[in-house]
Amino acid sequence: MSTFLIQPTISPLSIYYVTVNNKENAIKISEILVQKKLVACVNIIGSKESPITSVYSWKGKQEIDNEILMIMKSRSNLLPEIY
Repeated sequence: MSTFLIQPTISPLSIYYVTVNNKENAIKISEILVQKKLVACVNIIGSKESPITSVYSWKGKQEIDNEILMIMKSRSNLLPEIY
């Protein structure tokens, strides 16, 4: 039998990590989501001069791309509208 010091719960808040191809798109997406009150805040990490590097598999092939990271803070129940 398992014993938990803290009971696991589902949080009403979520943080979403999303990558996009450039900072301009990150800003556009962020402005729309904040304006519609779907997110409370978006942190944009990376720039044209200093992007993040992503390594992933796409259509059976390994890819390496420079991307911009968006960290979105929102309520969990808003995910269907954000997506």
